[in-house]
Amino acid sequence: MLRIRIKETGVGVLLSTDLSDPEAVPYFLWDALTLREFKELLRSASPDKRARLLGKLLREARDSDVWQFVSPADVFAEWQALVPHLGRRLGFWEFLLGKGRDSLEGSNGGLTPAQLAWVLSQIRIDDDLVAPGDVSARELRDYLHELTTRLTRLAFPETK
Repeated sequence: MLRIRIKETGVGVLLSTDLSDPEAVPYFLWDALTLREFKELLRSASPDKRARLLGKLLREARDSDVWQFVSPADVFAEWQALVPHLGRRLGFWEFLLGKGRDSLEGSNGGLTPAQLAWVLSQIRIDDDLVAPGDVSARELRDYLHELTTRLTRLAFPETK
């Protein structure tokens, strides 16, 4: 667990990456709300305040941590209210959630090409990997890179 001390007007605030401690102040809430307080606000806040809180979560937290507080279905449902609060991370979330969000609703729940490209881009293959079929780690990395590139082009044909 990483703890960071931040000094604000002489008062120390201890930020934490431990998202299981309800009294911890999570690393993405520099305004010193505890996890317990943040979760309660998400449940009880007005729609406008909830959009601001979710926007901060999506903007400041690691994408893998976001899903501990909100479901993808909630993000889709509240998307229009969230967009003004996403700042520099808007493009990331549009990419991760896919341009064809509407096509996911009522579908089989599969990933869009953009989502799959992102998931595959998170895979790390170590040099000492022993893969079946006498495939080297380098060959697997090259294949993964090629597949991610093709999926990205499929998702965003107007970009090169």
